[in-house]
Amino acid sequence: MTRNTTFAQALKRLRDRAGLTQQALADAAGLHRVQVARYEMGQYAPRWDAIVRLARALGCGVEEFSQLSSPGTDRRNKGKGD
Repeated sequence: MTRNTTFAQALKRLRDRAGLTQQALADAAGLHRVQVARYEMGQYAPRWDAIVRLARALGCGVEEFSQLSSPGTDRRNKGKGD
């Protein structure tokens, strides 16, 4: 699975969770709907500024894209005060 694919899956999950259409997300993020569709299909990887816009429009932090992209692989905080 490529990085674009995992980002694409995370974006779709976050958008679905927020109850937004591609058009509504694009409008809220100041992007074109076709861009959002291509990101979700893994055809294009967004630039950092687009990732930040998408996160703001979805009401989440940018780190949620990576957390949803690879479930169970974020071990940074494991064992620290748990």
